[in-house]
Amino acid sequence: MKAVDIELSSANAINAFLNIVSKFEDGLFIKSGMYMVNARSPIGIFACDLSKPVTLIIHSNEENILPVLNRYITN
Repeated sequence: MKAVDIELSSANAINAFLNIVSKFEDGLFIKSGMYMVNARSPIGIFACDLSKPVTLIIHSNEENILPVLNRYITN
């Protein structure tokens, strides 16, 4: 399992993010505060507080997922 902070600051960024994560079968979740939602769920993502970075939790195969999501990862 790997957790990284990501920033989804616009509707276009969210749409592009959803297009990317929909191609992976791994367990991907977004944690915002005390809530955790499926990272493939548009409704779940929009329910999060996106005014600050959220945490992407990857349950497997992170070596394939992280490079394509690099533009969303905050340092």
